[in-house]
Amino acid sequence: MKTNFLAEWERMKKAFDNTAKTVQNPDAVTSAFLAVMAKPTGLTPILKDIDAAFSKEQRKPTNDALLKFYGKREPISVLLTKVLPKLSDPNLGDAAMDLMAGLPALEKAMQKKLNELQDDKAGEKGASSWNLLLLFETDLKKNIDQLTKDLKPAALAKLEKKHDVISLTEIPVKHMDAYSKAAARLKADEALNSLKAFVKAADGCARACEAVLKQVDDDNYTKAVKRFVNDLRTLCSARVSVQQKKLEKQLKA
Repeated sequence: MKTNFLAEWERMKKAFDNTAKTVQNPDAVTSAFLAVMAKPTGLTPILKDIDAAFSKEQRKPTNDALLKFYGKREPISVLLTKVLPKLSDPNLGDAAMDLMAGLPALEKAMQKKLNELQDDKAGEKGASSWNLLLLFETDLKKNIDQLTKDLKPAALAKLEKKHDVISLTEIPVKHMDAYSKAAARLKADEALNSLKAFVKAADGCARACEAVLKQVDDDNYTKAVKRFVNDLRTLCSARVSVQQKKLEKQLKA
């Protein structure tokens, strides 16, 4: 399965860079923005890995590379959203808007290709309609990675060493990994059981985190853990719940 996501990104970035070069007498906001955008984004090596993984039809390396892509893409998207209304140069504003729209479009295209890869691997057209590996696995890892990052500052790291909420994620991750492996083998019954176990473990993790917060008097630590818990509960109550229904339907078919 050949893809050219790296080439598409390079085309988008080159178009932006060419416009950036035409800006004359930039104000302070524009100068700071252009300085940031002139630095390596980190997307090029990741997209190279994604194209390589697709060419070898390797789901897990593709999944891992996409997770890295999300991590690098998000700060760029946040920056573009924040700066866009403040740009005085209309051409630069248009270029920034094109880039801001292009990133999620690129992401959507990669998701679509991954679904096609899942269908090909399963030998069954439409298998990706219930065989959702990337979305849950990646979102869970992304949430945990963000929690780990949020708790890195020295003051919070000291609290985390005492309470160790990150270790509470180990059991949900274990069940999510079991779900992904079962779904990859098209074992709907095993996938459903693993997903149910994940929901139970995630609820236990969330409750344990909330219990920890009752012992902590630090706004930043509380904010970081609450964000994690909210995202975890949303994953379970919304999309995982829908997936359980799809699996149950699949087993009855």
